[in-house]
Amino acid sequence: MNTKYPLRAIGLFQAAGLTLYVSIFAVIVELMQEWVRRVNVTPSPIVPMVLFLLAFIVSGLICSVIAFRYPAILFFADKKHEALKAIVFTAAWLLFFFVVFLLLGFVIFPG
Repeated sequence: MNTKYPLRAIGLFQAAGLTLYVSIFAVIVELMQEWVRRVNVTPSPIVPMVLFLLAFIVSGLICSVIAFRYPAILFFADKKHEALKAIVFTAAWLLFFFVVFLLLGFVIFPG
């Protein structure tokens, strides 16, 4: 499998996709919480648990596809070293995005 992007860039794209997905998910959850407060709805205690677990499972599947689809393709094309490098680059970029959001949330724009 030949690609025109280096593994470093693919790791960046995958990490950016994961960061975007998590950010969108967080905004949707915040909007749902605000809506529940505004309409003053009190759901059964089982509903939030089921929603949490379903969201957890679906998020795991989506994140797995974003982060591991390309490395899996490389792995099964017998390019195991490149597959591992793609995962390492993705993890490194995710760490970078984590630090950026940490700085944004607690240092630059606190509470």
